[in-house]
Amino acid sequence: MRKFVCASIFVLVAMSFVVAEEIRVTITKIEDGKTVHYTKKGKKGDDPTKGTIALSPKAKVVMGTFNKDTKKVEAGEAIADGIKADVFKADKGVPALLVTEGEGDKAVVTEIRVLKGKKKAN
Repeated sequence: MRKFVCASIFVLVAMSFVVAEEIRVTITKIEDGKTVHYTKKGKKGDDPTKGTIALSPKAKVVMGTFNKDTKKVEAGEAIADGIKADVFKADKGVPALLVTEGEGDKAVVTEIRVLKGKKKAN
């Protein structure tokens, strides 16, 4: 029984290090295929924050689709050409959801889910 408890604690500690986080941002630039420059909206009345985060060489680039049941953005179809796709050449930036692994300075983007912009009424 003692071995089982020790093994369970080890698994729980190991799982806590591989926590994925999702960050909703506007990608402004992808530099050298290694760094993502982004802007993140602040709370109402606050200025947006700018930041950078490392990009994993194995990062997936997909279209994001909103699931109404779970109220989350899920991975959709893969985008041809990945980070070199035309969608990332937009002047105003690209709305996206970044899926990251790790924490703080060691966080890396493992998946980019490109979001569709809101359509404006005429």
